[in-house]
Amino acid sequence: MFYFSQNIQENFKGFKVFGNGQKLLICFHGYGQTNDVYNPISSYTNEYTILSISLPYHSSNDVFDRSLSTNYPLTVYHFIIHYARVHKFKSWQLCGFSIGARLALFCYKQNPKKCDKLFLIAPDGVGRNYFFPALTNKMINPIFKFVMSKNKFLRRVISSIKSIHLISPGLAQFALNSVDSKEKSKRIARTWISLRKARFSDKKLKKILHKYHTPFYLVSGVSDKIISESRLRRFTDLMEEKHHIRLKGNHFTVLNTFFQWFVKQPPSI
Repeated sequence: MFYFSQNIQENFKGFKVFGNGQKLLICFHGYGQTNDVYNPISSYTNEYTILSISLPYHSSNDVFDRSLSTNYPLTVYHFIIHYARVHKFKSWQLCGFSIGARLALFCYKQNPKKCDKLFLIAPDGVGRNYFFPALTNKMINPIFKFVMSKNKFLRRVISSIKSIHLISPGLAQFALNSVDSKEKSKRIARTWISLRKARFSDKKLKKILHKYHTPFYLVSGVSDKIISESRLRRFTDLMEEKHHIRLKGNHFTVLNTFFQWFVKQPPSI
């Protein structure tokens, strides 16, 4: 299939590289961001080569993204293998923020032995999330795509829910910003469906982490209302306390706080 192409580096354009350190740090950004978001790490330290990979439909490579459909996670993994081989990295560290954590987990699952450390920041993909598996189900996702194409209707629904205080003002504004145009609204469905196979049960993740003794850190923002600590609790309750890093910030600021923690307080187990 297409993702096994020998010319994957020529075909896959959804990445950037920052720095030229001896350690390879592979990063996945959150929804609505670009792969530039991890550039600050290279200004803080010269220890890493940072391979920052885009979510589907978040780069200028949409034609390629559409051709991959739900094979995007596997393509990304094969691209990482290709990149590491060409640049002579024998192992790597993985870092995923928000929905990008799903790709980090998928790549970790493919070959845990290759992963020296795993960082999940305000992650979607662990803990409680009933919507993702339901809406991306093969039978349901055509309906999901149709509904998400009706952004004006969605904005009215969100505003109504906000007016009766069923969701916080911050979360409501985040949702409204995500559907303020038809193209942005449709991108939500396309992105989620392209990541459909990037799913992982909490118990299975804990089992693999334990089996391969992978140094692992889950970072949460104490003021995060989108990926809240209560939403993550089902997973964090299974963790040792030292693996849960609680940092100041909400869902929009915790990533920058993580950069400072990552550089100034090198984690060790």
